[in-house]
Amino acid sequence: MKKLVLFGLCLFSSSLAFSQQKYKLKIEHTKGQEIICPASFVDRPSFVDMPAEVKAKLLNKKARTEGGQAATFVVTYVDFPENAKAAFQRAVDIWAELLVSTVPIRVTAYWEDLGDNVLGAANTNDYYRNFPGAREVNTFYPLALAEKLAGRELNSVNEDDIFCRFNSKIPWYYGTASNVPIGTFDFTSIVLHELGHGLGFVSSMRVSGQQGFYGFGTKFNAIYDKFLQNGEAKSLIDTLTFKNPSNVLRNALVSEDIFFSGPNTKADVKENKVLIYAPNPWEGGSSISHLDDDKYGNGGINSLMTPTASLREKNLNPGPLVMKMFQDMGWKSTSIVHDPLKNRALAGAIRFEAKILSDTTLVNNSAKLIYVLNDAASSQAKIVELQKDPTSGKYFANVDLPANTTKVEYFFEIKDNYGLTTTSPGNGGLEASNFVYSFEIGSKDVSGPGIEHYAPDILLSTSPVSILANVIDDFQEGIDTVYILFTVNAIKAPLKPLKKYKPGVDNPVFSQGRADDNAYLAENVITDLKVGDKVRYQIVAKDKAGNQTILPTNYSGTNQNDKPGDGFYTFTVTSIKNSTVTEYVTDFESSNEDFALLGFNIDQADGFASKALNTAHPYINGLGLLDPVDGGIYMPFDKSDIAMLRIPIELKSTNATITFDEVALVEPGDVGSSFGDQDFYDYVVVEGSLDGSFWFPLEDGYDSRANATWNNAFNSSFSSGTAPNSIAKATSAMLKRRTVQIYGSDFTSDFAGENLLIRFRMFADQWTSGWGWTIDNLYIQKDIPVILANENTSIVGLKIFPNPTEETLKINLDLAESQNVRLEVYSLRGSKMMDEMIPSDGNMLNYEIAIGNFAPGTYMLKLTEKRGAVVKKFIKK
Repeated sequence: MKKLVLFGLCLFSSSLAFSQQKYKLKIEHTKGQEIICPASFVDRPSFVDMPAEVKAKLLNKKARTEGGQAATFVVTYVDFPENAKAAFQRAVDIWAELLVSTVPIRVTAYWEDLGDNVLGAANTNDYYRNFPGAREVNTFYPLALAEKLAGRELNSVNEDDIFCRFNSKIPWYYGTASNVPIGTFDFTSIVLHELGHGLGFVSSMRVSGQQGFYGFGTKFNAIYDKFLQNGEAKSLIDTLTFKNPSNVLRNALVSEDIFFSGPNTKADVKENKVLIYAPNPWEGGSSISHLDDDKYGNGGINSLMTPTASLREKNLNPGPLVMKMFQDMGWKSTSIVHDPLKNRALAGAIRFEAKILSDTTLVNNSAKLIYVLNDAASSQAKIVELQKDPTSGKYFANVDLPANTTKVEYFFEIKDNYGLTTTSPGNGGLEASNFVYSFEIGSKDVSGPGIEHYAPDILLSTSPVSILANVIDDFQEGIDTVYILFTVNAIKAPLKPLKKYKPGVDNPVFSQGRADDNAYLAENVITDLKVGDKVRYQIVAKDKAGNQTILPTNYSGTNQNDKPGDGFYTFTVTSIKNSTVTEYVTDFESSNEDFALLGFNIDQADGFASKALNTAHPYINGLGLLDPVDGGIYMPFDKSDIAMLRIPIELKSTNATITFDEVALVEPGDVGSSFGDQDFYDYVVVEGSLDGSFWFPLEDGYDSRANATWNNAFNSSFSSGTAPNSIAKATSAMLKRRTVQIYGSDFTSDFAGENLLIRFRMFADQWTSGWGWTIDNLYIQKDIPVILANENTSIVGLKIFPNPTEETLKINLDLAESQNVRLEVYSLRGSKMMDEMIPSDGNMLNYEIAIGNFAPGTYMLKLTEKRGAVVKKFIKK
């Protein structure tokens, strides 16, 4: 059934008078591909000492007296031996003296088996764009660099900025001697290299088939990519020359003729550019994100960031070229950090304020505010010199706006003594292609605040529950109150306020980084919980103008122009039983406390002769929130009803199946849609978990289309309205038997003996509900023949091979049209191993991923494209 599509605001609009692009860009972040560094088991003894100034400071333990605060690294070690920690710290100390940042750089380092030929792997935790302090608009920055420019944490203090992994199987040398022993790799050198990737020596450029692309599936480049050019000095992000994606870009990326060229590298390098590693064929996880091996390798001063390291090669110096590249990306620069002013009721005295961060020298009196009023022409711009507040250190300008002011457009700028001009927003200025901030004056505040909150479902603990929400208003006057209304087992509790979260004061476990500015917290607000308790709650926020928003809301009507009404989030408290079984059987007739139920009940439905596991009949639509200002989707409308078996199942090596009788009258997706697609709509799915936290589908979710009888029944009778609900009712004659294979024979060695949690989940979106789901006569690993065939390698045009595999996994996927495909790889304990957006080559995706650094075991591959998503298991031998 077709759904109403709601669109949000465009990123920016333009004014014919002032000509600039209005800066309304949201902070966004994304994952990137891990950079994998192979071993070369060739004996090439060499030694490059650390930079002289770094060595002097470390030997004398002298504090830095100029150039800004030395970077501080906070390292969390996972399974590291002590001697490896000491060698790791030596690399950290070198980078700390070379960089400037007031924000701690948090690193998590893992010690694990990466196979025979991999030394290590690393990446930034996230790439951020459009954060306050970004020097370039719509450009992804690695997290540690983004935080340096922002002057604050952007992610949570509980999350790392850089993650890196090191191979426990490699013969390492952990000492400090310049002569590395025969048959070993110098560990400190490899750590220095991997940290370089995590700090920003990484490109988003990729190759898939005959297409080259960048931007992690978006059109926006990483800051490293800005400086890449071919041998003819044509920028790789110039879309007039290199479309994204394109075959022309692909050919450039494997041309062995790619350079990094920026103001600092031009000034310092004889040939004015740095040769980048761009081999043919493309090497995933290595190409473009290293210096050229032939030119800079073999123990040279710039050899650290080349793609391979050899036995007995020791290098404690990132190299002058790398440091110049880091300066071009922003590691030595100026940034202007400003939180844009919002709409307000009255004109008058307005304080424009910004924080200016710099580890260079600034031109005196060059910090300025430039603004125009009421859509005036650029020629009427007013320029005000910023003053520095001696107490806060911020730069400011107090401006008295005339009473007739209805609109203000503005930006900041400052110049340094190296000839660079920095603006806020980045790329700001008076030319037509530049960005400006803007706000309005005099309009009435008629919209409530926006509320962002993610509700729990089934809690495996009776510990007190805390509620955290991000609340933001479109007017400068801001938020008045935020509170929670809740009941426990239908007993109403007193109203509980959420207080503004204060970083550094309140519990750091709730820190979200940049989002802390809008966070409201009620810590341990729901207490004295017991197993079986059910909690229903709403979050209410009011702004200073008295406008109110309630989260969640729910579409209970059947017309698409209806407004959603107030709804409730619900969660239940349970525990996992201590007993583990290999077989489980129930017909749900007797009292059954084996299941934790949320939205399900064990009862006898009308039209059935016995008890079963039932959702509500009919089921309720999803919960979410429309944007109070523009009416788009603010919080997606969705809801999951869950029945979780509280008894862990010890998996057998054979007969690992789940069999049950069912009827699923749930809204079918559009013709041709697949599980995970946007137009797949409502569905039911059987899921498993090894830890109760990360759940994965044991087979694809399905809807009424899984059985012709169900689908005909669902579509046989509807209510009135433009978004009608099915009013068909199920009967026992519709019951069908389903057998779910927990794993095939290929997966026996990985799963057998593991304890698996199992749950049944029904998902509903905002429109069109139906009768729901019933489940009866449940048999788990009991008298069901196992299918011994190998895992099928084709699902709707998908082939993955070889499976099992050791080094690479090839992926072929037929598509209806050319598009970007999201590729994700998870371990079965929920760790995300890969997350990439890959453009197809026409209507075919041909891609190969390197998994040689994965630990042996079973993984989940998820591919998401316009028609839907498929999840596939594969084995790393």
